[in-house]
Amino acid sequence: MRPHEMCQRPRFNTDGGSQSDVEQGELGDAWFIGAVSSLTLTPRFLDRIVPPDQSFDTTANYCGLFRFRFWHFGEWREVLIDDRLPTYKGRLVYSRSTNPTEFWVALLEKAYAKFYGCYESLSCGGSTTRALQDLTGGIVQSFGLTNQDRYLTYQVLNSAVPRSSLLIASINPVWFTA
Repeated sequence: MRPHEMCQRPRFNTDGGSQSDVEQGELGDAWFIGAVSSLTLTPRFLDRIVPPDQSFDTTANYCGLFRFRFWHFGEWREVLIDDRLPTYKGRLVYSRSTNPTEFWVALLEKAYAKFYGCYESLSCGGSTTRALQDLTGGIVQSFGLTNQDRYLTYQVLNSAVPRSSLLIASINPVWFTA
C-alpha cells in the first residue's frame, strides 16, 4: 500500500527524526534499527542519507518517489524507491515510525533493503557496525568490554564524545549448543 492509502495526511518526517520515532517490525534487523536510531541524535548525519526536502505534498514535488544515500566502496550511492510499502491488513509489516502518519523510517528501510537486494537480505543477519558505515561513511570501530581495563574503557569513551562520535552499546548473544 501507499502511505496515502493508509492515512489521510501522510508525512515524510514531522519533527526531523528522533530516537523514539524508530520501531522495528517483523524483519529481524534490530542491528539496522539501532544504527538508524543513533543517527537521529546527529541531524547532519540523518540529513545526509535522508534528504529532508522530500514530502507527500501533492501540490509540491510529490511523485511517489523518494531518494536515500548510502556509503558504498568510498562513495555515496543514491537509491531511488517508490512509496509502496509492504502491509498486512492495512498496517506496515516492517519498520515504522511510532507516529502512524510518518513514513521516513519505513521508506529508509525499504531503500536499504533495495541497496542489499531485498528485505530478506536484512533479516539474514547483519551488524550495527556495517549499518553505521553504510549510513555515515565513517570509520567504525568495535570495542569489546569483556575483560577490559576500566581506565582504558573510560579513555576510549571520553575521547570519542568530544569528537561527535556516535556511540552505540549492544550485547552480543551467547549461543549454546545442547
